[in-house]
Amino acid sequence: MKRALCILLTVVMIIAMFSGCTKEPEPLRICIDAMIDYDFGSLAESTAIESVEDMMEIFLDQLKDSGGPTDIVVEYMPLSGSERETMIDRLRIEIGAGGGPDIFIMTCDSKLCRSHKGEALFLMPEKAMNLGTFLPLDEYMEKHTKHAEWDQMNQVVLEAGKNEEGQQIIPLAYTFPLVTYRQWEASHTPDKSLTWNDMLTSDDINLRAAAVWTDTMSTAYEGCPFVSSRDGLPEYILGDISDFETEELLFTEEELRVCMEEIYSLGKRFAAGEFADALPHYNEFVGLEYNVDDGAVDYDSGETFKEHCGVAANTDATMIPLYSDDGGVTATITAYTAINRNTLRPKDAYEVIDFLLSTETQRRGGIYTFFYSDYTSNTQSVPMHNNLLNGPENSLHEWRPYIRYDLYSSDDPSYGGWYVKPVNFKTYAAVRDQITRARFRDTLDIQFDRLYWDYHRAELFDTGEQDELVAKTYEIMNRMIKE
Repeated sequence: MKRALCILLTVVMIIAMFSGCTKEPEPLRICIDAMIDYDFGSLAESTAIESVEDMMEIFLDQLKDSGGPTDIVVEYMPLSGSERETMIDRLRIEIGAGGGPDIFIMTCDSKLCRSHKGEALFLMPEKAMNLGTFLPLDEYMEKHTKHAEWDQMNQVVLEAGKNEEGQQIIPLAYTFPLVTYRQWEASHTPDKSLTWNDMLTSDDINLRAAAVWTDTMSTAYEGCPFVSSRDGLPEYILGDISDFETEELLFTEEELRVCMEEIYSLGKRFAAGEFADALPHYNEFVGLEYNVDDGAVDYDSGETFKEHCGVAANTDATMIPLYSDDGGVTATITAYTAINRNTLRPKDAYEVIDFLLSTETQRRGGIYTFFYSDYTSNTQSVPMHNNLLNGPENSLHEWRPYIRYDLYSSDDPSYGGWYVKPVNFKTYAAVRDQITRARFRDTLDIQFDRLYWDYHRAELFDTGEQDELVAKTYEIMNRMIKE
């Protein structure tokens, strides 16, 4: 009896000991880097962070209502300064030591980096993927998806987040350069076989004009808000630019030099009057955050019309993409999400991603708003779901793919929302289907951006440094991809 009592007490003590040592599960950690350019639009840094937090709170409430995880801690990446650098260093150490956040929601290198306020946590997302940073998701996508319609996503763009282990990075938004004409004045049949050189040498003046994106064009029309100059062109023209497995650039220094010369020769041709007879058009990176009620050019009324400037908001459109050197269209990914391979809660983490990519969340759900916004990426962008932009005939905001959105709008399709009227959606979809490759904006793109403006200054002041600038940029990029 005494022996049995001793055994019983021992068992009780062991149970008590282990019960006392049992740790509560760690909360699911989400790291968000929205990279808001808070100088744009006079946003204070504190206000910008608060906006991200507000949008994330909306998303987490929606996630909770859907039955998803509730024990979530969100870490917001500081926008600049030593605090940002310290957090990046800490996270890299944690990840390297087998820890770190469970989920990453990242905006790719953007205005934030171009203005030297900081760098991205993952300088080259594809390289981080190949180094085993992220969790392969194929099994979870196949067995545990409740919300995301993966087959309705842009498959070419989705493919960019895959390697031999399968899907590891999920793109959230993407963009590409697009020019819009009035449909009854110009026509274009999208074609993957068309190249950048075809645009430069075409007998169709409107196809040639669609290649002109230099600063020369925007300054030629004072007071014309609809003619855009952009620095991010070489990465679209050169197409496939890097192989992260072999750590090699897929273009030569000579190809970069020729590309820059061609871009600026267009500006000179424009200034010389070659495109004087081109039809009015609008060039911009495809995206959602364009406010059609704010100073839009109304060509039909003639009140604010300037030659070659703008297309009215309700116009049936012809769309011409910027074709790449080797044919087709290159898209760049402006935001993405991934799960840390070190996570101890992979299924819960996937539930978050699954809901984040749901159709409704992509349409108007909290934090997703920022992935389309010019505040957070070098350009505007569009959602992954292929059919979200297809709107009803009675939508008030009938514009190209650039649609004003209202996060808090009702479900009434005539108010707010991200819609393109069906005729323009069909046109847009035909152009979008010419995308043959997609890549994440990364630190290499920043070098292209810097080269553009350094080259621009060399052209403007006739310094003769153009070839030297190209050689220096190529050397830097070649070194970066091997680091």
